[in-house]
Amino acid sequence: MTGQKRRFDFASNLIAWHSNFNAETSRYRNIVENHPINQQIEIVLAEKKGIEIAKTLQWEGAFYYEITANPAMFLDKDFREKYVMKGSVSMLTKNVPIDASNTACLLPTGELILVVSKDTYEKIGITGKKYGGFGKKKRKLCQTLRKNQTRNVKIGQRYIIVLDLKSKSLADGELTRKMVLLNTHFPDVCMLISATNESGKPQTIVFDENFVKARERIDSSCQCTTYTDVFVPRVSTLATDVTESSTNVSEMCQKLNDVRQWLGFVSCRLESLLKQEKPDGYACSYSGELELPSERDTITILRWRGFLSSSMCTRLLDTLRSHLQSDAIEWASFSSWGFQDAPVSWVLDKTNAYDTEHGVMFHGSNTYTFIMLPREEYYSIQSVGPHDTTA
Repeated sequence: MTGQKRRFDFASNLIAWHSNFNAETSRYRNIVENHPINQQIEIVLAEKKGIEIAKTLQWEGAFYYEITANPAMFLDKDFREKYVMKGSVSMLTKNVPIDASNTACLLPTGELILVVSKDTYEKIGITGKKYGGFGKKKRKLCQTLRKNQTRNVKIGQRYIIVLDLKSKSLADGELTRKMVLLNTHFPDVCMLISATNESGKPQTIVFDENFVKARERIDSSCQCTTYTDVFVPRVSTLATDVTESSTNVSEMCQKLNDVRQWLGFVSCRLESLLKQEKPDGYACSYSGELELPSERDTITILRWRGFLSSSMCTRLLDTLRSHLQSDAIEWASFSSWGFQDAPVSWVLDKTNAYDTEHGVMFHGSNTYTFIMLPREEYYSIQSVGPHDTTA
């Protein structure tokens, strides 16, 4: 199935794709690399074989920093040359609602994004554009948003400023001027920040005390959970040799949706539903039963939380692929959750990636899951916001 691909649209905010990791049309690297800001990663492995694989994967870790500083620090010449130009840096302001406060993020591509109020925008004096437009659907969506009176006053009052820190055309004098403007008119904020070197490995950051008021290093260690005697769907029925003769797309969507729902039970740690025990009808309407054939088995779940890079996602995916190729496991799932209240989710094109808010005010989620099978086969499922342009 090297060149084969299939797309399934089984919900308005979900995009499913069937392909091969080695196919020229494969989208997996675009999905992972263009989803730069991750707050949770989860891997699910079945059977007792998965326990042994988990013992090696759980040592994969990362670290990030929580600092209080002004975004102007990223324009400092020494910081740019040491961390931005020779590797990549990611940053996101912490606990800052994008529709109510000045917020910022830094992408691995070197683009510093500031989303500010009209008053702050006029004081800073750096050219930007209006933020929060919704294209052709703007009027209808604004009418929907006005039902929430607490956010009504924010419509049309946000501006976005994008500074390309990797641009070679940035002169020292221009950087100094913009640093002064940000230090003067943009408030200090709490940020989550991480860096990777040129080989994609986590990198220690030495902060200048003149810029950083508070600093804490946080380790993202793995949390491992094992459930025994739970019902596990036969994910192998999604493999090409089973499905290639079938042309019933709706049936395939149902199977895929069953697996997605089951993975949701796993993520929420709903052990009673995984065992298909009858829940309290008052507290839960789910039965845990799936149309996809299932059997009692053991599953192991690995979870990392924090401020996680796309490089870490790539490393974990490549490791799982190698285990599948060696027949160490029959299948695996890999899921990543992005930050919902962030200026961007999937980033594709510098020229138009930031024209519209990615939909946080309209249930704009940004998560993805890979259901990985032997022979480099996979299904990807993306949950996207109403205004996202995805990989």
